[in-house]
Amino acid sequence: FNAHTSSWNFLVWAGFVISFGATTVGLIAAPLLIWVKAFLGMGIIFITVSCFSLAKTLRDQHEQRKLVNRINDAKTEKLLTEVREM
Repeated sequence: FNAHTSSWNFLVWAGFVISFGATTVGLIAAPLLIWVKAFLGMGIIFITVSCFSLAKTLRDQHEQRKLVNRINDAKTEKLLTEVREM
């Protein structure tokens, strides 16, 4: 397991906060009708939530594959040990 450094965590969160904040400020300052701003704002929120959900799903799938591989490796090792003992 490789833990991320505090610098990396800071960089990731800073990038997220700055990009989301700048996009929000740009949307608010844009010379658009309020309903257009609301529609675009909902889109920004939806895509942000979708990105987090996708990242979590991909990570969960990866962790599941690692677990299955570990189980398969353990079964293989057990079979090899049994064959060697014969």
